[in-house]
Amino acid sequence: MIQIRARAEKDLQALKAAYPHLDRSPIIETPQADYRWRLVVQRWKWETVAAKLTADIDYSNFKGKIATIESQRDKSGMLHDIWALHNEYQERRHRPDPHAGHPELFRPHGDALMDLGSFEEGWPEETPDPYVEQAALAAANTRQRDATRKASKGQPGKAAKPGKRGNGRKGGRK
Repeated sequence: MIQIRARAEKDLQALKAAYPHLDRSPIIETPQADYRWRLVVQRWKWETVAAKLTADIDYSNFKGKIATIESQRDKSGMLHDIWALHNEYQERRHRPDPHAGHPELFRPHGDALMDLGSFEEGWPEETPDPYVEQAALAAANTRQRDATRKASKGQPGKAAKPGKRGNGRKGGRK
């Protein structure tokens, strides 16, 4: 099952109207949840809808397209605000080198920015990026876990973990 969540009920109603094979799935209101409205459908139904939605993209600018749709126009300002927040994040995290493409900003040959003679062994070693090492370790752990699961699958006498029964829901089926 796939859960489609929405902040506006009208969006799920429009989805159901556009894709009739979703009409038997009720819209569930969850007032205390982060997304107030939900639609739970079988995975194959959502895969069909997602493929059609993807095929129907006929615009190059999502915010611009939303501004042309009467029933969605009220979201235009919010979408621009979200874009601005994400752009600000990108600029803070991945600020471009202000000197890139400006060779005139660098000192002329022979006017070194630093005395290379101060390095006894030449250039200092580059500090390793801890995130690269962490990602490599996580990938190795995942491969090892998957290999262990694959090796133990189907082996007779292999007991399930305690507390896990039935379909994996808390407490299992009674």
